Amino acid sequence: MENLLVARLKKKMKQSTLDRLVGASQGNISEWDKGSKSPSLQKLALLADAQEVSVEYLLGRDTADIVTRNIPL
Repeated sequence: MENLLVARLKKKMKQSTLDRLVGASQGNISEWDKGSKSPSLQKLALLADAQEVSVEYLLGRDTADIVTRNIPL
């Protein structure tokens, strides 16, 4: 996963914090950071939400690292 580590470091988030937010072990977060394993689609969506980025950004398909949310006026 191209940008998981970048997104986590930009948020100054520890692996232990991210693992609690997405319900994964710290070992899994480490493997995903290194790219040696990939998360399930469900975990990928949770990872994106927890770091406020898009799934496309995490996959390296989008360069924008901030999700714009539709906020009603």
